[in-house]
Amino acid sequence: MGTISPFATRLAARDVGSIGRTAGTLAAISTAGSIVGTFAMAFLLIPAFPIEPILFGLGGVLVLSGAFASSQGLPLRLAVAAGGLLAAAGVFVLRPEPVESPLPGGTVVFRKETAYHRLLVVDQGPRRALYFNNFAQGMVDRASGRAPDFLYPNGLAAALLWRREPPRNAFVIGLGAGMLPRFFSEKAPGIATTTVEIDPEVVRVAQKYFGFRPDANDRVLVGDGRSLLVREKGPWDAIFLDAFFSDSVPFHLTTLEFFELCRDRLAPGGIFAGNLAGLTMGRDQRLFWAIVRSAQRVFPNVAILSRELAGGATTFSGSAILVASMSTDRLSKERVFAEGDRVARAFGHPPIAAWARTFYDGELRTEGVPMLTDSYSPTEAMQHLGR
Repeated sequence: MGTISPFATRLAARDVGSIGRTAGTLAAISTAGSIVGTFAMAFLLIPAFPIEPILFGLGGVLVLSGAFASSQGLPLRLAVAAGGLLAAAGVFVLRPEPVESPLPGGTVVFRKETAYHRLLVVDQGPRRALYFNNFAQGMVDRASGRAPDFLYPNGLAAALLWRREPPRNAFVIGLGAGMLPRFFSEKAPGIATTTVEIDPEVVRVAQKYFGFRPDANDRVLVGDGRSLLVREKGPWDAIFLDAFFSDSVPFHLTTLEFFELCRDRLAPGGIFAGNLAGLTMGRDQRLFWAIVRSAQRVFPNVAILSRELAGGATTFSGSAILVASMSTDRLSKERVFAEGDRVARAFGHPPIAAWARTFYDGELRTEGVPMLTDSYSPTEAMQHLGR
């Protein structure tokens, strides 16, 4: 492809004096084509088609375009191009089963490439799981439709132990399989939830395959969580963060400015709770501690629920729940356990008490990690390079 521009310049230039103008014109055309192609790919082709036919179609367009490079011998070139495309189409349609990328174990019930993810719904024995690419986003029991006790929705619910009163409303960023809003609908239908999901296909998948049914007290909004939190002023008794790409947390949901927005949208006594997966926090999990540091700058009270950290590990691979509030009342471990028991009784759900017992009362290792801001948030470098 890199030979096309200089070859086209040589063909189009009439004399040496016009080469510069010709090259500039072709460069401008190429740039305009790149802009159109980028937007068409991102907003039209990828949301509408799988990647494989897109690549095949683009290859066919290139072959046909090459056939029209000159009028001399055009019928012969068109015949050769058409024959080649027919042969390629035959291989494309009749080829043996292609080599698949590594898939989660189980039976794939549904798959679709969207503008944001490669969605997979996989039945794994008695459970059904949602994957973005090969990263698990949620799981429910196929018979009852409930999340397993060890999963993070129970940890997010346990964060309510830092509230004195039951919440009247909650703002949830990230729907996934719909586990958290469904939990509130079943256990505390009086809590009005507003859930934001950026990918409309995820909403459809949660409803069709995971039994998520918003009731009259629930809302689901499609859009960016931070932008809609700016619009939906609340105030909110609880803000829950559970938003992931296939292998990372959106950087603008980890910054100082995001936590300031959450603080401004919380009602007095409100709490923020975020689900952070250890596998997305980098090799030494500096990203996790940078997020903790950024939250500490805004909230005077920051706590962590993590089974692995509470057990003495220096890193974690599962979920850690980051809890933040404006309260200056710092709870001891015994008080956290007691308050967790209280919330578990209020919801009639013992796993909440078990999550409260994952309270980490060790050192918050925020020294030497950067403050994440909208203008400086090196999340990918911290994930993959440990910097």
